[in-house]
Amino acid sequence: MGNKFTAKLSEIAQKSRNNSFIGNVYLTLPRIMQNLFYTVYGIFKLIEYRRILNDLSEYDQEAILSPKAIKNKQVDRLKLLLHHAIKHSPYYRNIISKYNIDNIKDLSILNSLPILSKEKVLENYSNIITENSKEFSPIIMSSGGTTGTTLNFMVDKGLYLSKEQQVASYWKRHDYIIGKEKTLMYRAGVLQSNSKKINKPWRRDYARKMLYLSSYYASDKLYKEYHLLLQKWKPKYMQCLPSAVFLFAKYLNNNNLSVPLKKVFSASETLHEFQRVEIEKAFSCKVFDHYGHGEPGIYAAGQCEKSHYHIPSNDVIVEVLEDGNILETSLKNYSMPFIRYQIGDIIDGVHDDCECGITTPYIKKILGRESSLIYTGDGRVLSSIGFDQVFKMNNIILGQIIQNERGKLKLKLIPGSLFSKNDEKNILNKLKDRVGLNTQITIEYVKEIPKAKSGKYNLVISNIKEGVI
Repeated sequence: MGNKFTAKLSEIAQKSRNNSFIGNVYLTLPRIMQNLFYTVYGIFKLIEYRRILNDLSEYDQEAILSPKAIKNKQVDRLKLLLHHAIKHSPYYRNIISKYNIDNIKDLSILNSLPILSKEKVLENYSNIITENSKEFSPIIMSSGGTTGTTLNFMVDKGLYLSKEQQVASYWKRHDYIIGKEKTLMYRAGVLQSNSKKINKPWRRDYARKMLYLSSYYASDKLYKEYHLLLQKWKPKYMQCLPSAVFLFAKYLNNNNLSVPLKKVFSASETLHEFQRVEIEKAFSCKVFDHYGHGEPGIYAAGQCEKSHYHIPSNDVIVEVLEDGNILETSLKNYSMPFIRYQIGDIIDGVHDDCECGITTPYIKKILGRESSLIYTGDGRVLSSIGFDQVFKMNNIILGQIIQNERGKLKLKLIPGSLFSKNDEKNILNKLKDRVGLNTQITIEYVKEIPKAKSGKYNLVISNIKEGVI
């Protein structure tokens, strides 16, 4: 009963957050009502979070199991998953039915199975979905990532809760409890329409004691306002995009200012060492990063005191190819199995025996997850994280943003068969909402967008090197 109720709350909160009608209504409201929107959403999320916090025994246990016990547990769960995939998924039935699953004694069978790429998911979507998928009450989710192409996939309600548990467990290890003390949210939220004057781009979630600062706006004048605001509000923790908060941290350090915090939690893009140094100086505390993504697999591999990214071994098996590409097998997604899914990120490998005492395997470094900065026509510097939303639901096959000069952007678009002038207008409006009306935007329609040397598509390519750091 508790898990079903929590799952329902998660679904309501997720749908309300992604609902375009609610988003458009939000933009028309005065600031006090926008704060109310954040707070109502926060109430749902706080109830969900408190229930999840009381059910972390599985994650508490995995942190102290021996590496051998962790592997044995993963083998047992892999057997169940493969049996299920063979029986209920047409795609996997054709691929792995020849294997004797009952005789599996370790994880080496994965080496014999084909890699599931994003392209294969798009091509075989309906066949990957299991014939009894409704039994798992799946939620339809999507990811744009670094490609600009929307990838839809199903996530079991149970896995959705597990993803939230991954985050809650990671924070709990750092004594961070949402709603207990004030949290500064320096992420891509608080987006305002370009038709409105940029005024006080911060909003409050009173339920969870959260203050949201927009990462879309950046200037010394605004940073001064942010600093005065934070001096009065006195937050204790921060969740942030590293490239965005780095610019604010640099302003603080250059002006001999600080905002003392207990801990900073960064996510969604690579945390570079030069950013860590600047952020830790400005906020007088240590930064803890976590790695994850929306597709079934790793959602929150959080750093420990030794700065290692610990993998939630109850939920996922991680492999690494010779070139460093990471493969993930989600052990808890039965409506649409993701087995050996290549997310497109590069890591240094998977390791054991961390000195911090947590026994789960870990990643030392995320090597290939970059976010380019975008220089707008009105002088702002933006992180490209979140810009994949520009291309969502607009009938394009692939999109890319290229910047060769400050204040000027080129859009490369591969249009789909249903693409129209209305889609073009929607894309331009979404982009202008982020970069402002003073940024020049040109569109080039192409048949192909080349991959980078890493084999990945890059959503944003910035050819402006000078002054980035």
